[in-house]
Amino acid sequence: MRWRSMSQPISSAMNPDHPLVSVLIITYNQEKTIARAIDSVLEQTGGIPYEIIIGDDASTDNTRKICKEYAGRYPDIIRLMPEAPNKGLVDNYFDCLEAARGKYIADCAGDDHWCDPGKLAAMTELLENNPDATVAYSDVIVRWPDGTEKLSAETGKRPFCMPDTRRAEGGDVLIAALNNVNALPYVLSTAVYRRDAVMNILKKEPRVIRNREFGIEDVPVIAALASQGAALHYPVPTLVYEQQPESVSNSASPAKMVNFYARSLECSRRLAEYYHVPQEALSDGFNAKARYIAGLAFNSGDAASMSLVRETLSRWTLPVPFSTRLNLMLFRIAPLRRLIAGVKRMLKR
Repeated sequence: MRWRSMSQPISSAMNPDHPLVSVLIITYNQEKTIARAIDSVLEQTGGIPYEIIIGDDASTDNTRKICKEYAGRYPDIIRLMPEAPNKGLVDNYFDCLEAARGKYIADCAGDDHWCDPGKLAAMTELLENNPDATVAYSDVIVRWPDGTEKLSAETGKRPFCMPDTRRAEGGDVLIAALNNVNALPYVLSTAVYRRDAVMNILKKEPRVIRNREFGIEDVPVIAALASQGAALHYPVPTLVYEQQPESVSNSASPAKMVNFYARSLECSRRLAEYYHVPQEALSDGFNAKARYIAGLAFNSGDAASMSLVRETLSRWTLPVPFSTRLNLMLFRIAPLRRLIAGVKRMLKR
């Protein structure tokens, strides 16, 4: 195990006009929580020069008004991105990243917040002392709508690095990110990462990083970081993640969930191709998501969703699970499909 001491201090000669860390706050219609997110970043201690870049994606509530008030109160720290038509998550995130001036990047969604005032100081020190690592990250506190809180480690979605190693090599993190079933190796909003590691690939091959078709920003960023260095685990939770009843990755709509996980599969396939990861290494994630989206499409009876499932799976060379093939075949027989879907619903009651 390679692990360097944290005794070496970060240089105090940083010019305040050139932040060491750029913190990206991505928000849309979060007037009730955006102030809490911004305050949690402003509470950082340790004297680390940082800036906050807020990307409000054309909110229709008072989110932008609140962000403007903060930018006016902290003009040396906060930059609010120019007003623009709705971009979507991917473009909003990467517009903020490209505007960043820091050596390191951290981020926070507008409905979440940081819970460790020492996060930036500790994580940047880890990275300064370990130049072969591209990212430091932590555990996350998950808060459910009823107020219940649990460490992600307690939910079975523990940090990828084991506590006794505090380090994972990039190749292992890359496969874990592309082969994810229940969780990614880490939540990106807990992390501090090297901006250059992402920008190197973004400039060279932008569509494997900034791609609207993927619908997500975290997996491409995690993959880019893993392809160039190790990941370090900081053993203190730094983020409170608000589990929303309705979100991009958690919806009551079968069509939305099919769309999300179909995009996730396509993202993994394309990134595996770019980083030369054999599809065989992604069989767990492929099988789980193939079964899930085919089952959702079958039970909903939505032809468009099932067509998306067929199209997505056809691009893979891995064998399609038997239950998925069965759903694909039986879907064409409408009366039988309705009967089986009805039986499944009765069994769930």
